[in-house]
Amino acid sequence: MIKRLLLLLFALNFAIANLTNQAQTTCDAGDEQTAAKIWQKACETGEARGCVRIGFLYQSDRGVKQDDEKAGKFYQKACDAGELRGCDSLASLRQNSGEHAKAAAVFEQACEKGFGLSCYNLAQIYEAGIGVAA
Repeated sequence: MIKRLLLLLFALNFAIANLTNQAQTTCDAGDEQTAAKIWQKACETGEARGCVRIGFLYQSDRGVKQDDEKAGKFYQKACDAGELRGCDSLASLRQNSGEHAKAAAVFEQACEKGFGLSCYNLAQIYEAGIGVAA
């Protein structure tokens, strides 16, 4: 019974990873609309990298209509799942919208977990003293 469960989990993980790879291949071929659909499905099935990628497409108006609110929701989902690129992207999105204190909190969260880019971004916020004490 346990062997069957482990095999099923392995197959499911492999299938999800294939969705992410399939979407990247599709995007690289220039079909961002289809890639967006695949990454969204990957995100919905628990692939945090898919959440980051679909969030990026919403943020950058590529393959889907630009929507920072949707981008933020996808980045948040990725961040909650432990995908630190999602945390960094969420913090950058907040920073760009003027929510500097919220951005600093998310950058700090990712930095503490070892995401170097977030440490750098957090340092820049503190250096500038925007939304936080310099």
